Amino acid sequence: MNFAVKNLSILLLIVVTGCASPVTRDQITPEFYSIGDKNISLAVIDKRPYVLTGDKSEKFEGLVRGAFGIPMTLDRPERPKEERFVDFLSNIIKEGFNDSGIEVNIIKVDKGTSVNDAIDQMADPRFNKAIIASVYESKWDAGGFKFRYQYDFDIYIADIHGKVIDHERFSGSQANKPSESHNLWDMHTIIYRGNLETMFKSPAIKNALLNSGPRP
Repeated sequence: MNFAVKNLSILLLIVVTGCASPVTRDQITPEFYSIGDKNISLAVIDKRPYVLTGDKSEKFEGLVRGAFGIPMTLDRPERPKEERFVDFLSNIIKEGFNDSGIEVNIIKVDKGTSVNDAIDQMADPRFNKAIIASVYESKWDAGGFKFRYQYDFDIYIADIHGKVIDHERFSGSQANKPSESHNLWDMHTIIYRGNLETMFKSPAIKNALLNSGPRP
């Protein structure tokens, strides 16, 4: 990274993180529901094409645009160096289910892992259900007075035998205004929380978690 680009990165980091109120735990923790199984396993898989090719790192969340619209990628500040974006999402989901009295065992899998391979890696008789979330898209583009967030998640629920009970795919594109109170990353964490709540409250996913048999 040359000197000018490095200085621009520092300036953008100050702009998008400064003068903002910190988020509370309630603001970023999804409100889920109690299910019969008190122990479940979870794997979130990065399948974003630009991550699979190596064009973007596994920490990538979105683009920040300066005054001239030039996009730059900045990692989320004050996070563990080894933490991937899917690890960050996994912890958000875990916290939501923990608040509903459910213990969640996070299984870290490599980017691009198939659902079947993930289920095989998650096999454990202590956990009666498995949640597998494939992230085909999650990217925000922040610049000017309108921000846009695109997402494409495929969520699977499997039983203790590794049989898929049901799954549903969720995708969309959201236009958002810059937050007046939160920095860029916290703003989008709140958006992630809201989307995850919607996904897990869908009838297909909720019924799969509440029941043991596959959809007829």
